Amino acid sequence: MMKKVISLILALTFIFALTGCTKANKNRVKYNLKLEKFVTLCEYKGIKIDTKGEEYTKTYDELMKSDVESYGLYEKKTEGKLEKGDVANIDFEGKLNGVAFEGGTSKGYDLELGSGSFIDGFEDKLIGVKIGATVDLDLKFPENYGNEELNGKAVVFTVKVNYVTTKTALKPEVYYKDIGYETVDEYYAKVKERTLNKILLTKVLTDSKVEKYPADEKKLITEQGIKTFEANLRQYYGDSVTLKDYLSANGQTEDEFNEYVVTNYAEPIMEEEMVIYAIFDDAGFKMDEKELAESTKKEVASYKSDKVTEKTLKEQYGEDYFEYLYIQEKVVKYLNDNAKIS
Repeated sequence: MMKKVISLILALTFIFALTGCTKANKNRVKYNLKLEKFVTLCEYKGIKIDTKGEEYTKTYDELMKSDVESYGLYEKKTEGKLEKGDVANIDFEGKLNGVAFEGGTSKGYDLELGSGSFIDGFEDKLIGVKIGATVDLDLKFPENYGNEELNGKAVVFTVKVNYVTTKTALKPEVYYKDIGYETVDEYYAKVKERTLNKILLTKVLTDSKVEKYPADEKKLITEQGIKTFEANLRQYYGDSVTLKDYLSANGQTEDEFNEYVVTNYAEPIMEEEMVIYAIFDDAGFKMDEKELAESTKKEVASYKSDKVTEKTLKEQYGEDYFEYLYIQEKVVKYLNDNAKIS
């Protein structure tokens, strides 16, 4: 359906930014080496934070805005007609010769009319349609769409317009329960905690310096990035587009792509991880298997789904997923406990 998916594929690739399986030993999965040889830490104890200052206020506001955007917490319009620029929530099903085709069906899809995300005619024909209505769109795929089954073929999309998402944000008093909080005060307290944590982490990550990268970890995380990118290509194009096809279409060599993955995927991941692990070691923490098990259980339970287990999360995010969450949580709490907050 979509023409412009490369940026989304990249985004999905980078969702797994704290993953990448590496060899384990008796202590922990990753970075079982003397990190002081690789990382120069800043002074991470006694960081000053002014809760009335500009940095705190800006970060707090950004997190509130991020919640609204991430959860789609905007007022919804259920009457009137669609206009160009509207973000319409739609259900659609595409059929070729009366039979639904793969990749042509979705429910609750948010489409900005006029964005050019869908094939020609799809968005234009929705302009003027009444919100709540169901319409059939007679369309034709481009000759060079990239799918032999659909190239140049006439299809019919049945589209139901559910509502239009406006740009007016809901107030926390309206949405706090929808995102899992018992009271609005609990939500505000959590945002304040997240604000402090973000400022502290940003400070230590910015002011510390990674001098070099452990070769084994760098190689494996780079390979993980390439494999994830290939998986996302298959998700959007099926087997019709390979990594070689993608590189050719974008005028990029394999060496250039690998270097891009190293620079924009592996190294940024490692810089964050290595600083966090280095603080964990420098502060004298040790892996506690009981605490790690409790942290893992808590993380799995947060998904509130029987389909999500420790095994499925490790398969998706890597063997070190729970370890890193545990270590990061310990470090953030330590930074908080030792910060000078006014």
